[in-house]
Amino acid sequence: LFNLLFSPVASLIAVLPRIILKLHKINLSYADKVALRDQQLYNLMLSSFKEAVRQGKLGILEEFAIYCRDWGFDISKIEVPITFWHGRTDELIPDEVAVAVCKHNPRFKLKLFSDHGHISLVTQEISQIINL
Repeated sequence: LFNLLFSPVASLIAVLPRIILKLHKINLSYADKVALRDQQLYNLMLSSFKEAVRQGKLGILEEFAIYCRDWGFDISKIEVPITFWHGRTDELIPDEVAVAVCKHNPRFKLKLFSDHGHISLVTQEISQIINL
């Protein structure tokens, strides 16, 4: 069932990465759309899409599958501190997901940014992320 649902999407990404990136932008927050107006960032994203599918769609299918299956370990047992950075306007992964994950482990810390989405957070807050 998983392959039936996601294989066509992975095939499209593999064949038409530029078009898929443009379609992907439709579902982005305003902050992310603004971030992708930067031609250098857009080209980097396009290059990343192309590299992800250079050898076909199997890598994309595997990535999709990771989100849908058991990871084989209990996140509450992770012993190292982890900081999750999340934009509240992220249209790809709702902030409720990050909140729910962080409830499973006291070592997990969540930094929420009200004015950022999925892409804009990293591009505009990179120095803060690196200096943590």
